[in-house]
Amino acid sequence: SAGAPAESAILYAPGATSLCPKSHPFPFRQDDGEFARHCCTVQVRCQGHQECCGGEQVPVPVTYVYEPPREELRCEDFSWWHLLKGKKGPLWQLMKADATPRSKADSDAMKAMGYGEGRITWAGEDGDLQDADTAKARLYVGSRWLVSGSQQMQGAKAFMGLAPHQRFLEIGCGALNAGQFFMDFFNPGSYVCVEPNDVLHRKSAAANASITKIIDQKKPEFITRDDFDPRPKMGDGYRFDRAWSHSVLSHAADW
Repeated sequence: SAGAPAESAILYAPGATSLCPKSHPFPFRQDDGEFARHCCTVQVRCQGHQECCGGEQVPVPVTYVYEPPREELRCEDFSWWHLLKGKKGPLWQLMKADATPRSKADSDAMKAMGYGEGRITWAGEDGDLQDADTAKARLYVGSRWLVSGSQQMQGAKAFMGLAPHQRFLEIGCGALNAGQFFMDFFNPGSYVCVEPNDVLHRKSAAANASITKIIDQKKPEFITRDDFDPRPKMGDGYRFDRAWSHSVLSHAADW
């Protein structure tokens, strides 16, 4: 390429070429990076710099890379398999009972090393949220407000074949980051959320006139349960057409 600095190199980003648009066809990878970060108009990059050499760049579309384990693991290799094998009833109760003492042991060990006492958490009601305001409720969820919710809606529409008439279950709707988009899309009475921390959606909706209006119009069902089971409220015969859950396990503890 004419005018390129002496220290330049052909772009190296295996598997990323197809992600770039035709207007910026060449993926750019930083010298210390594993994945492509930008798409460039030129095929060379300047070592030690993030910019394309003499060209223009756009962010590379976000994607996820999965690498399978070197050795295939069996279910029997995990302790929870033996804990739950042959058991009936709500399995989460057995898992919680098993996780709590180990989680407490971890907390005690951290405290003994001089750290603050850890909180024994799991995917259930969080006592620290009882006095939460709107800001704390949305911060607890952790995802960027509106941005993450819109992206979840777009992803669900692209890959789940959503239609307004369907019955839709959101497992863990939190502060309604995505729920506001789901509720607005489906017909009245179609959206159901099961969430252990109802303070999250109550505070978020109360502070947003748009969400309050959507709730009034779409008549969603909010179910507060630690086990994320909507059946006690909706009935065993109630069937959902689609179900969605985002970032629930990130709020869980050992299990």
